[in-house]
Amino acid sequence: GVSKKLGGQTNFDLHDTKILPGLIEPDVFFGLQTLPGVQSVNETVTNINIRGGSNDQNLILWDGIKLYQTAHFFGLISAINPYIIARTSIIKNGTPSELGEGVSGTVQVSTSDRRTDTLKAEAGSNMINSDLFLEVPLRKTNIMLASRKSISGILTTPTYERYFRRVFVGSEIISKQPGSQADVSDPNFDFYDVSLNIIHNISDQAKIKAGGLRLDNELKYAESAVVGGDLISKVSRLDQQSQMGYLSYDQRWSDRFRVEAFASLTDYEQTSVNFDVMADQKHILENEVLESQLKLKGIYSINDRWGLSGGMQLVETGIRNLRDINKPKYLSLSKEVLRTTGMFAEIEVSPFLNAHAKVGLRGNYFDKTGLFRMEPRLALIYRFSDALSMELLGESKSQTTVQVVDFQTDFLGVEKRKWELINGKDIPLLTSQQVSLGFNYQIKWLLISLDGFYKQVEGLVSSSQGFLNQFQYVRVPGELDAKGIELLLNPKFDAFSSWVTYSYLDSDYSFSDLFASKFRNNFDITHALSCGFSYQIKNIRLSSGMHYRSGIPFTTQLGMDQNTAKIIYDDPNTSSLEHYFRMDLSATYELELFDDFSVNWGVSVWNLTNKTNIINSFYQVQDQQVERINRSALGITPNLSLRVAYQPGKNKKGP
Repeated sequence: GVSKKLGGQTNFDLHDTKILPGLIEPDVFFGLQTLPGVQSVNETVTNINIRGGSNDQNLILWDGIKLYQTAHFFGLISAINPYIIARTSIIKNGTPSELGEGVSGTVQVSTSDRRTDTLKAEAGSNMINSDLFLEVPLRKTNIMLASRKSISGILTTPTYERYFRRVFVGSEIISKQPGSQADVSDPNFDFYDVSLNIIHNISDQAKIKAGGLRLDNELKYAESAVVGGDLISKVSRLDQQSQMGYLSYDQRWSDRFRVEAFASLTDYEQTSVNFDVMADQKHILENEVLESQLKLKGIYSINDRWGLSGGMQLVETGIRNLRDINKPKYLSLSKEVLRTTGMFAEIEVSPFLNAHAKVGLRGNYFDKTGLFRMEPRLALIYRFSDALSMELLGESKSQTTVQVVDFQTDFLGVEKRKWELINGKDIPLLTSQQVSLGFNYQIKWLLISLDGFYKQVEGLVSSSQGFLNQFQYVRVPGELDAKGIELLLNPKFDAFSSWVTYSYLDSDYSFSDLFASKFRNNFDITHALSCGFSYQIKNIRLSSGMHYRSGIPFTTQLGMDQNTAKIIYDDPNTSSLEHYFRMDLSATYELELFDDFSVNWGVSVWNLTNKTNIINSFYQVQDQQVERINRSALGITPNLSLRVAYQPGKNKKGP
């Protein structure tokens, strides 16, 4: 399901992949983590680290709309229903000039933009959620509907319990705060998503596409205690939701000229109400992002070797943050709005049969700061033969939003990050420059890809990097340097497919305002190795895989200052956690019923060896002693699934 395209883009086809080890159903963001240079230091889909970058440095698009919420179960399940996805691509360098934001990488998730004459209906369930997919062809219109909902309200499965403990362990939902006499009970978690897409062919030359997506995570729990002889009970809750919609118009005016128009609106909101019964305290936190976008693009083919494209993009982003505490009385409300005007142009040329080039330029004007920035983009490809090619990529990018952490207990200690806009003061414009050189060898049964890169990111905010040491409550600007090598091997033989990926990364921070001005990046995974295979025997598919990576940086403690009761830390990130190892297994069996119906059974096992993988470690003071807290990834986690599909003519055999 993996293919490399001209210009640094790697396509990941969920439907062609069929099955991935450890996953009971396709998952786009976990699937991308099998590629070199794409990891997650805490084994989630909300914390994807591309070439050493933090998760908020990724531009993740759903049909052209930026996603500010990418997961259910606060990181363990992708928020996008996989059965409505037609294409997924990742760009780590050489980004087209029409795309801004995302200084570390771009992930594009797209639904189908082609009409079909075949009715399709699917319904399935596993031990976490149930889903429905429906595609209805009309005369000139296609309607696609996909929905998914957790089954926790009906049944609590062992898989759900493992997921629940993995997400909420260490928070007050599972463990009470030290010294608290309150009891936590009745924790309830629920999630759902629903998406609707409509394609309408006005004519053979014109097409309209519209879509909408709603995502929701909801957590509630009760906290009770006896205060003054009375039993007091309060319900704390956390809501995380997104709603977005878009409208696109595609008009082909001639064989050589085409125009695309796009408009979108998205609203992301995260709200928590946290009660401390013993202290009679109510803590309200809100983080909301409202973003609108207009884009117009023209594509003109001069001839078979020359092509031009260009256009304009207008984006308005507003972010609101609220912190409201009743005891002691504290209220903080901030509202920031930024309007970005982007202009882009790109030329694509094949001067020789064995050479291809894409050269682009993007200009961004940020009205709030008065900055104007030019960003060149480059992709040069030279073919030595039909199988062997060389690729030189380069880009300059900028970004206007970051995710920061003020306190580890914010948002019930579950989803601690909040979105903020650049302000030209303590949050500068985030910029990056990157260059890479790669070689690709691709024949029918084998793909080999080798890349070397160097990346520099400026305007980092320390509070967006997830520090849990002496810099936990510090907010200063800094820089990031990253260089590395990435290798992908993908041999395929009929029913057998295998892969091996390896990444080497050397990445350091530079913070001039900190006493240790240069030290290892929090996401510096020096060595990462992934390998696996899939095999099909008639209607049975098997897949197994292994993931290994070296331990992430860690800061040790030297003791405690008895006067201030504060922890004394060693130099930052001079130690490492233990290495990470996980082996997974999946199997599916598909039974064809009649000509139109099929049934699919599946079983998966995540972390087959049940290895304890420490993904996070920090210190806290407990009873005048320094205590180390380790957070672990999922242990052995089985899952089962059942899926029924109806598609007229799918199982009919040809002559």
